[in-house]
Amino acid sequence: MQNLARIRKGRKLSQAQLAEMVGVNQGTISKIERGSESVTLEMVYKIAAALGIPAASLFPRGELEDRVLAAMSRISPERRQAVLVVIEAMARE
Repeated sequence: MQNLARIRKGRKLSQAQLAEMVGVNQGTISKIERGSESVTLEMVYKIAAALGIPAASLFPRGELEDRVLAAMSRISPERRQAVLVVIEAMARE
């Protein structure tokens, strides 16, 4: 979530303000921005929703690709194909 601090600052939000919007404490946002706290997918979506951005915007492209590939390696070939269809559709937007 290396882009979080940049996006938050661009919106002129403090960590405390974002934390309130997300429903966590300021320390959690600080740890997430520093990369010292694991982030659940649910938290990624909450932060993205609070900022009004796509969840993918919170990650550098390489990190996002690594996470997608790792997740895909753990699913069945049938589900993997379905995921690829969705990703291809998203890429066309």
